[in-house]
Amino acid sequence: MMKIHLMTGIALAIGLGATVHAVRAGTAPATHGDDSAVEKFDVYREISPLSITPGGWIREYLVRQQKGLSSHPDAQGYPLNTNMWDGVIPSQSKSWWPYEQTGYYLDGMARLGYLLSDEKLLSRYQRNIDWVVSHPTDKGLIGTSLYCNPSHWPNAVFFKSVIPHVMATGDQKTIDAWHRHYTATSAKDIGLGERNVLNVEGLLRTYGWTNDKALLQKAEDAYVIHDKDPGSFQLPYSLVKSDHKVVIHGVTFAEALKLPVLFYMYTGKKEYLDAAEKGMRTVIRDHMSDSGVPSSTEYLSTRDPLQAHETCVSSDFAWTLGYYLMATGNAVYADMLEKDCFNAGPGAVNKDFTGLQYFSADNQVIATGCSNHAKNRRGGNWMQYRPDHEPACCPGNAHRLMPIYATRMWMRDRKGGIVAALYGPSEVTFEHGGIKVTIEERTSYPFDEKVAFVFKVDGAVKIPFSFRIPGWCGKPSVSVNGKPYKGDLKPGAYVTLDRTFKSGDKVEVRLPMPVRLNRYQNALSVERGPVLYSYAVPEKVEVDVKATKNKDFPALAITPTGDWNYALDVNENNFAKRVSVIPARDGAYPFDGGSGAPALKVPVRKVKGWALDQGKMTPPIPIAYELEKEQEWLTLVPYGATRLRMTHFPECVERVEIPVGGWEISPAYDYDKSRLIDDQKFAPETGDAVEWKPASPNGSGIVDLSKALDEKKGLAYARTTIESDRSGKAWLAVNAKDSCIVWLNGKIVHRMEPPNDVEFQAPDMVPVTLNKGRNEVQVKVAKSFPVVPVGQYPAGWGVRLRCVRDK
Repeated sequence: MMKIHLMTGIALAIGLGATVHAVRAGTAPATHGDDSAVEKFDVYREISPLSITPGGWIREYLVRQQKGLSSHPDAQGYPLNTNMWDGVIPSQSKSWWPYEQTGYYLDGMARLGYLLSDEKLLSRYQRNIDWVVSHPTDKGLIGTSLYCNPSHWPNAVFFKSVIPHVMATGDQKTIDAWHRHYTATSAKDIGLGERNVLNVEGLLRTYGWTNDKALLQKAEDAYVIHDKDPGSFQLPYSLVKSDHKVVIHGVTFAEALKLPVLFYMYTGKKEYLDAAEKGMRTVIRDHMSDSGVPSSTEYLSTRDPLQAHETCVSSDFAWTLGYYLMATGNAVYADMLEKDCFNAGPGAVNKDFTGLQYFSADNQVIATGCSNHAKNRRGGNWMQYRPDHEPACCPGNAHRLMPIYATRMWMRDRKGGIVAALYGPSEVTFEHGGIKVTIEERTSYPFDEKVAFVFKVDGAVKIPFSFRIPGWCGKPSVSVNGKPYKGDLKPGAYVTLDRTFKSGDKVEVRLPMPVRLNRYQNALSVERGPVLYSYAVPEKVEVDVKATKNKDFPALAITPTGDWNYALDVNENNFAKRVSVIPARDGAYPFDGGSGAPALKVPVRKVKGWALDQGKMTPPIPIAYELEKEQEWLTLVPYGATRLRMTHFPECVERVEIPVGGWEISPAYDYDKSRLIDDQKFAPETGDAVEWKPASPNGSGIVDLSKALDEKKGLAYARTTIESDRSGKAWLAVNAKDSCIVWLNGKIVHRMEPPNDVEFQAPDMVPVTLNKGRNEVQVKVAKSFPVVPVGQYPAGWGVRLRCVRDK
């Protein structure tokens, strides 16, 4: 499997210098919108959205979004069909959630408005920000949610839209209003309560605009308070710093992971950056999907290819990755951000932006009102493409993804240099030393290997210009005005040309995109450059009449009309020869699935008997199966061009299951729940007498300890045997709720860190060597009692074990 190394980014010098200003006609640049009022410790910084003009396929994506749901939020139902933050939203419950959901939409709408110069969208946003700013409480607090429910969390969401607004307009009235608001808000108000701590972002940005150091101190105080009393829905700082597997609410994780990196940007304290990068490594290790976003079926859900991701998380994770990139200048975060925005995000929406999924998965071969294959709301409509979902967080958040990407494509460094931070067709216009500069980025990236930067300058300008060599690119080349660049082109780093540019100068970057094979246990996927490839399962599309409220924005029932049950007939030794690239043939929109993007041709064989789960849901990757003899060839297309798709394929190796014998279980033992179970040993390990009793697996093959033993004690042992007719390699497929240690013939062969789910989670595939005859298996299983409760898997305690080997 391809490995991402987070700590190998380039170390860039930090210095003070000229400022990049927005110069789009008719709009003044923000005075402090770029945080120039305070000393900061970031490497790169955002620029005004008015400086960036998207082009090519990115513009087409944004225009389709504009013509689709972004200009018709009423089609998405309550609360997106209301006045939003332009007054108090009519609500029977008077809860905070309508303001969270509309806050997401307003951020996407504002960015989209600036990028496309859409006066209707900007006028609507202006009405919302005007109402908020002009209606403070007696204490100076602002935010319409505070009129209904004393939650500060929606303000943290809405504040994201304030950032591009201030950077584009320099609206001092808005800056002053948020300054008064956060001055009047206590550290305790922010540190306690569900997700209130995410207002740290607003505190720090407002500190950057005002240089009020009291806000910086209040942010740090709130973070300390939060860490001591995080509640059940949070990501405390101590958990970010730990090595433990984190399983919390996915949106909260994606939002809260940015806090330590923000603290580093504003304080320079390296301990914050170290914690932030450790937290990112942990989520990559435990939950990152190949499509570029952590799995999250409400809660983080492992790297199991069947697990879905919430559409909210795609946008929130992209936003957080942008801060990581700015703080460090590490190109790996740009690589990760591109992967999210080119794969997971587009794959969760209709290509005309008339509908979206709440949950979207790398493997989804059916998408209807009853096809959700996740444990959470299993069999429901969360995987259906439709304009509305309940709750409406994902319908609001879907508007943010590509506008976030586009507004962060171009940044500046601390010396005033300009940085092509993320690739894509676009144009940036700014001033440097009083000289107007425009750079046109000519490319179809990531659907083309070539990126050309053409300069237009009023005279000549000496300026550092930085661009990226992605970590996946092994043989890049660069030319300046047709002459080869001889400097270092290290993969996973930014390259800086510090020279005098004049009109007509051209920097050409070629980024060869090798095909790469990823492996997760017994599942294979294929990618090229930053694009993940999928088989687009043939679709039958029908309108779900009962769920459709607006004929222009229908709820769809999409079912497969062709085979999808394929195994990929390649491996690590031969895939480079057996996978061929079909070049793009024209400039058509790449996510329409036609000839506008490169495709891949791969060999496959059908898996016998692999069918829909209960006739209506996508099934997991099988671990034991037979294959059809005939080899076929499939064409894979970019993930973002699909709705029904197969992305992770079983490997093309027939396997058979070896029966597992009868089970016995020990008594339950009371263990120290604050520690891992490795060094907590009881009678089955110490050799003392054990009173074993028989146990029978349930219909799902699970030895259910919660029904047989005292669950409050929470630790027990289970044992069984495997009879093999020959010695040789095999695999143990292990599931446990929550942690376990597995012994085979007296030797430890596997450890599983908590928390986990025993049924709705792919097993850990453990390679072992079986003896001929009797093989003894013992499993130590502990129910987890985490500091932050796992709401998705609150109950249960047990183990499931299967054994397979090659046929």
